[in-house]
This record gives sequence, structure tokens and C-alpha cells, in this order.
Amino acid sequence: MGDSHSVGSFKEAVKKSQLENINLIHVGDFGLGFNALWYDLQQLEKLDEFLGNKGINLYVIRGNHDNPIFWNRRYGLNLPKYSNINLIDDYTIRKIEDRNILFMGGAISIDRLIRSREFPPTWWIDEKFDFSTTKLSTVLSKVNKVDIVITHTAPGFALPYLKSGFPQLVQQFIDLEDQLGIDLESELHQERVQLNDIYTHMIHNKKVPDLWVYGHFHRHSEEVHDKTKFVGLGINEIVQFN
Repeated sequence: MGDSHSVGSFKEAVKKSQLENINLIHVGDFGLGFNALWYDLQQLEKLDEFLGNKGINLYVIRGNHDNPIFWNRRYGLNLPKYSNINLIDDYTIRKIEDRNILFMGGAISIDRLIRSREFPPTWWIDEKFDFSTTKLSTVLSKVNKVDIVITHTAPGFALPYLKSGFPQLVQQFIDLEDQLGIDLESELHQERVQLNDIYTHMIHNKKVPDLWVYGHFHRHSEEVHDKTKFVGLGINEIVQFN
């Protein structure tokens, strides 16, 4: 499922699609962190019960519209043990339905300047993709094959292509930060290139995935590079892979 931006929006999409008895993977921007902590925890508790009643096992990576505190254990947040919700840390491989799935979340927010000035702030300095070939090599060494990769953002060679430039909305935020001497354009470019390097690293390690799914750009796309099918998801878009 693509970006939801709130637990409520996610639940409505699940109800509308009449999903039951499945494994459901969410590609980030789940919307955790935009409310008081106690409220988000309450929402997760209710969601866990909702998913349990429908027989849905949910796996969620962090997006740029998610507070990393819910994923990164170094912050010391002791989350309750959920029966049907799995908040998956970066560089984690889970075997789901006999497929080895590699999860890597995070991305840069183009609206970070505005969100950082809110009270309380709804932008987090460590929201971006955590690029580490060392962490990647460690998890790849534990499996013979990676079948699927789940990320929030995408390599620059996948749609929307990095070489095509940035759309007008993104350019407006680039110009805004440029006035303050901040090079958002270079940061956005570098992040997509880092995902390129992740894919190259997987090729060199002979762990080329069959499928790579991402969100972030709020549009559906499908294409094949080398031996991997890349699929981008729209907001709350649900795609089933057999």
C-alpha cells in the first residue's frame, strides 16, 4: 500500500478494499508523529485490534512523514507488543510467504523548512534515507536471495527519473531553501543516487531482487531495469503481488 499520511486514512482504505486474511506491506508515510505521542499509541492499539479482526498482518517502514522514534530503538521508546502491526527497522530482511523481503525506509521532505517551524515540530532531522553499504552487506550475507525490496523513495533511474529534473512544486521548495543558503536540490539528488548505489551493491553481491516497491512520489509507475521490476505506488494505492 502506498502513502496514507494518517492511520485514519489507512483504515478507510483497508475498509474500502475489503481486505482480509493477508500480509499487507506499507511503504511509509504512515503518519506517525503528527499527534501527541499518547494519541499515536492509542491509535496503534486500536489499529492492532482492527487488523486482528480482519486477519491482516501489517508491515510498515518509515517514510519522511513519520517520526523515526517509532522505528529507531536507540531513542528508547518502548513500544507495546502488537499482534498484527510490525514497524520494520531499516536494513531488515523478513521472510514473508516464502519470500525474503528487504526493508529500507526514510526520505527527505521538501517541506521540511515549514514543518520544522511548527510547534511542536513535525520534521525530524534523521528522516532521510540511511545510506549504509556496511549495513546492507551485513543483512545480505545472511540470505541466499532477496526476492523483494521495499523502500520509501526510489533510485534515480526509476520513475520519476532524476534526470528529468524536479516538478514545479518541488522546485518552489528548492528555491525557498536556496534563499537561506541551503542546497536542497543537491540533497534530493544525492539521496536518489544513494538508492542507485544500493541497487548496484546488490548486483555485485548477486542478490538482485525480482521486485522493488516504493511510494513517496504519490503516483503509480511500473518498469523493468535489468532483471528487477520497479513499482511506484500512489496514495493509499493497493497492489497485490502473487
